[in-house]
Amino acid sequence: MKTNIEKVWEHSKESTLMIWKDHPYLVMSWLLIALVTSVFPAIHIWLQKTIIDSITILGGDKRLLISVVLLLALTHILKIGETIGMVFSNYVNSVVNTDLTFRTKRLVGEKCINLSLDYFDNSILYDRIKMAVQSLTYNVANLLQDIIDLIKNIISITSVIIILVYAHWTLPIILITAGFPGIILLIFLKNRRYKETVENTSLARKMEYTFRLLSRKDAAKEIRIFQLGTFLLERWEKIHYKLRKVNLSHTVYEGKVSVSSHIILSLATLVIAVILVWQVDSGVLTVGDYVALSGAALTIQTQFGTIAQSVAGIFEKTLYINNVKSFLSEDIPHSLNVNSSAKINFSKIHIKNISFSYENQEKKVLDNVSFEINRGDSIAIVGENGSGKTTLVNCLLALYKVKTGSILFDDTDINTIDESYLRKQLTAVFQDYMQYQYPLRDNVAMGNISDIDNDNKIMKCLEMAGLDQFVTTMKDGLDSPLGSEFNRGQELSGGQWQRIAIARALMREAEIVILDEPTASLDPQSELDIFNRFHELSKGKTTVTISHCLGPAQLADQILVLSKGRLIEQGTHQQLMDIKGKYYKMFTSQAHWYQNSFAEGDVEYSG
Repeated sequence: MKTNIEKVWEHSKESTLMIWKDHPYLVMSWLLIALVTSVFPAIHIWLQKTIIDSITILGGDKRLLISVVLLLALTHILKIGETIGMVFSNYVNSVVNTDLTFRTKRLVGEKCINLSLDYFDNSILYDRIKMAVQSLTYNVANLLQDIIDLIKNIISITSVIIILVYAHWTLPIILITAGFPGIILLIFLKNRRYKETVENTSLARKMEYTFRLLSRKDAAKEIRIFQLGTFLLERWEKIHYKLRKVNLSHTVYEGKVSVSSHIILSLATLVIAVILVWQVDSGVLTVGDYVALSGAALTIQTQFGTIAQSVAGIFEKTLYINNVKSFLSEDIPHSLNVNSSAKINFSKIHIKNISFSYENQEKKVLDNVSFEINRGDSIAIVGENGSGKTTLVNCLLALYKVKTGSILFDDTDINTIDESYLRKQLTAVFQDYMQYQYPLRDNVAMGNISDIDNDNKIMKCLEMAGLDQFVTTMKDGLDSPLGSEFNRGQELSGGQWQRIAIARALMREAEIVILDEPTASLDPQSELDIFNRFHELSKGKTTVTISHCLGPAQLADQILVLSKGRLIEQGTHQQLMDIKGKYYKMFTSQAHWYQNSFAEGDVEYSG
């Protein structure tokens, strides 16, 4: 395992090369200004000594007066130069920091979009993503800034130490000895703070989620109807006070360390001041020497604090940067073998003895499921909630990687098919479809983003989803912004959003169509209309449909009945009705409910 010093060196070298490649002249100027201004404190001390000594012996000497004025002017010129250097350094740091943050965020984003879906179902792995995103604040540009500041301060303190040696060789030793404990303690504190951050990531995420519920539109109705506001606030407060206790404990500890370090340094500075007074009294030093050397001692004291902060900052940033690098370099399994060149041109899909469990869970969501799908078949998957229907569909979509059993397109394992190619052969409408807070055009075209400017195709898909008339009512047509999150956005009903999700799926002229509860937000008549449209549009395609309503299942070539993760029945509607098993009971119960409820007037259905 690499030591922190090795990590600092590795990250520093990498960041310097990255920044140098993008901004060579800026970085060269940055380093040059840092080196030049690093000796300014020593020059200030020397000027101060010379000015004071000259003033004490002026005696009307005009030449000496002019010399003093010039020295004073030089002092202010140096201060102006130091300010200009600081402003320029801040500008360079802002440029490289912005560019590197963008580049690193892009790398993290690319990593996230290539993760297997089950990575997001594991809270431990999800915490790792959140920690990596949180650590983006500490990028290699920040680290390089701290390293340059450290080098600058070391040069400054070295030049000032040389001045102190002029008075007595023991003075710098006293200050250096007093300064080291503070540096070591600060490094210890930063390490402790990082460990606490890692340990409390999950709790902090829960607190953020709980508070976010209070401002989310999708939660607003239930919070008001069920009067959950006070409950959620109290839960948020409870978590807040847990984290507050941890943070305050660290702050108190940090304060004690800071005070102790300052006391040690102040005592050292006091000892030096006494030695300097004694030297002046003995005639060894002048008043100018005393003022200059006292200033040198205070400068070293201040710079030791700055050095301690720089060293601790470098240590802390290295921990966070290493967290991002570990996430980026980690060999995280993809859902498919993305390097394969295998294609699919199948006549049959074989699902053989597949079982599936989520990470860190022993319970099987799918248990030894086997069946076959002929090309062009229409398949309906039914079963009670929690029976594994959606998980089975996610496996067929290769969103989850099957670890037990196999899914074959003829003789080709799904895990060996080129991921990009496979995705183009699939389209889907999910029950938890996205409501993108973007224009209508974007919402539909995201089904096949290469057609984002193909108005005819977008309108055709909206027409197939029953939204063509709706578009004519919108002020900006296809370019009308949707949703209430941003300015001028138009909010839609649940049914309208769902139809847009259906239109989005239709944009991709895919071989395999997956419908996971595609009409959950629609009224019965609209639901029937959508299923009839799909049935017509999907002729010749392979379709797999999950629906809470069993009526459309009659249109399927094959119905699969799942219960507790197991496939317990399969066949056509008539075959399953004849055996009078689970499907028969579900179908007749649902039909009986509709018939009785509407006949007796107990239920008035509205979409």
